[in-house]
Amino acid sequence: MIRLVIRDVEGGEASFPVTGELVIGRSRECQIRFEDPSVSRRHARVFLDYGEAVIEDLGSPNGTLVNRQRVASPLRLKTGDAIQIGTEKIRVIETSPLEDFAASTEVHMRAPDAKPIEASDQERKTAWDDTLPFDRKMEAAAPTPSASAVPGGNLKWVVIGGAALLLVVIAWLVFTQ
Repeated sequence: MIRLVIRDVEGGEASFPVTGELVIGRSRECQIRFEDPSVSRRHARVFLDYGEAVIEDLGSPNGTLVNRQRVASPLRLKTGDAIQIGTEKIRVIETSPLEDFAASTEVHMRAPDAKPIEASDQERKTAWDDTLPFDRKMEAAAPTPSASAVPGGNLKWVVIGGAALLLVVIAWLVFTQ
């Protein structure tokens, strides 16, 4: 699943899954809200188009940047992209279904009155600790590994291959009887 991750000045992070439409801006109606005066009330939106995350600037005077390039028309987002809206930076990451499940159940499994879990500095290493694309030349940028990557290929191709193999076995069982 594609997520938008925002880091605040104190190092805290907020993560927003892209499952529908996320409007970014200063308005209270926005799903992602910034107080920055250089951010328009309805600045940009991120939405799914055939399962892929797309960003669109909503006519903001200051514009929306992806990897330091101004967004002129709807643009497909990739893992590792860095979005800048006003002074705010947003990182695009991809998480596996297992990571999404673990993140959602961790909150529900803790007692309501439990104190927040504190992570050591070593455990706080996230996608933000990698150099952002606009901190280096784009042509020299190495691809950011996907959280769903498995040795030898992408997880979705492993699942598709497994499904295809299952169909072949079922067909063989049906037609050999």
